[in-house]
Amino acid sequence: MKTRGMNGSKSLSVAAACSAALLIAACNNTAQAPKAKGPPVAPAISINALMVAQVDHSAHVLWNVEQKGQAPKNDADWREVEHHAIQLASSGTVVALGGTGKLDAEWAANPGWTKRAQELTDSALAALAAVHAKNFDDLVKANGRLVDACQGCHHDFKPALPTEGIMHPH
Repeated sequence: MKTRGMNGSKSLSVAAACSAALLIAACNNTAQAPKAKGPPVAPAISINALMVAQVDHSAHVLWNVEQKGQAPKNDADWREVEHHAIQLASSGTVVALGGTGKLDAEWAANPGWTKRAQELTDSALAALAAVHAKNFDDLVKANGRLVDACQGCHHDFKPALPTEGIMHPH
């Protein structure tokens, strides 16, 4: 019986290492199924229509709590403000996607638009946190941030109001 010397052991180690490398490569090289891509979300309405029907309406509910005698007094009042803060927070995301209006796709492609949409969401989330804490002073501060977000966006993108013949009810 012939015994292996050092060279035989080295050959066996090299062969084992090569086999392991091939096995690992084979496992990592398996064909991957293409990732499922959902249908693109196509805007259904213009940004202006969303602004008038949802953003403006919800913002006024938040701002109106600062008028004399309009501060939330009970759980139902706080829930009403909460619902509108949620609508505003979600509107920032929807607005960032664009809409069907003449300039909507151009706006949505602009990084400044995304920044302004995020400011809308962030100010609404601050209002929502204030509502959850039932902290009127923090709600007023969040409302100030909301005013700044709205005015900044209108300054940058839509200084002339209204458009598309859609009128604000306020």
